[in-house]
Amino acid sequence: MANKRITRREFLMALGGLTLIGLGSYPLIRSPIPGRPIPLVLPQKPTVPWNGNVKSFVFNLSRGNVTLRDGRRFSGYLINGQFPGPEIRVREGDKVRVLVNNHLDQPTTLH
Repeated sequence: MANKRITRREFLMALGGLTLIGLGSYPLIRSPIPGRPIPLVLPQKPTVPWNGNVKSFVFNLSRGNVTLRDGRRFSGYLINGQFPGPEIRVREGDKVRVLVNNHLDQPTTLH
């Protein structure tokens, strides 16, 4: 089987879903019909079999000064002290585990 890379969009969609579930945000989702909860739908069986590899990452979220290449500066969000955040590289079939340590003064999601 040839190694197929997933697109950035596919990865971000998967990461967004995992982040939402992983951060326990489900209770924060409101139903459009009062008194009727939104059913939790878990993903179906993966279309790509797990290759046995688990790639783990730790993201420390903080606020700090950012200087762009053109010299502009602003206070922004940093991941592991850097802007933009670190790149995640995985292969098709890898499982991804991301531990997020939120050092900000507000609840935060990543996407």
